[in-house]
Amino acid sequence: MPALHPPAPAHSFRTARRSRRRKSLIFGMLAAPLILLSHHSWKEGAFDEFLELTGLALIVLCMIGRIWSSMFIAGYKNQKLIDVGPYSLVRHPLYVCSFLGAVGLGLASENLLLLAVLVGLYLFYYPWVAIGEERDLAARLPRGVYDGYTERVPRFVPNFAHFRSPETYTINTRKLVQALGDVIMFPALYVLFETVETLQVAHAWPVLIRLP
Repeated sequence: MPALHPPAPAHSFRTARRSRRRKSLIFGMLAAPLILLSHHSWKEGAFDEFLELTGLALIVLCMIGRIWSSMFIAGYKNQKLIDVGPYSLVRHPLYVCSFLGAVGLGLASENLLLLAVLVGLYLFYYPWVAIGEERDLAARLPRGVYDGYTERVPRFVPNFAHFRSPETYTINTRKLVQALGDVIMFPALYVLFETVETLQVAHAWPVLIRLP
């Protein structure tokens, strides 16, 4: 795992992370009325159960994947190239797992419009973020190192043929705990969606609009 040269300023990564969180917060505020005051137009039944269970399964996969990825990357993102564990399967496992979580939340909400919005935003925004991060890494690593990594490991679709994982690995526990805080968002939103739906079905929560 070659060290980055020269090391990236830590503040640049903090700034990028704050920017993503700020954009996520803005989107959440805009989507809140859609989530809290709308309901689907079809009758309750097996289709609802299918959406909820599929969404929950994707959220669980997202959480496991993000925890696994954070174990390897937390605290090392601005220090060296990580090419083992989930990073030997795909170059951006955190983004892939977040996409699964977004699809899971969209399905669990039983709101097909929200699902389409979430998928569209991820497909539009995160590829550009990933490309920018790759260019930064390539510029700071010794010539050819990152090119070799990109030849082995795909950007978003996992390739299990080159999977490798060390027997031991040093984890930055402080950074890992910080990263785990981001994972809590997914089950918290799932519980929110289920609570709102239960209240709406019981006519204890207003439904201002019926959506597909």
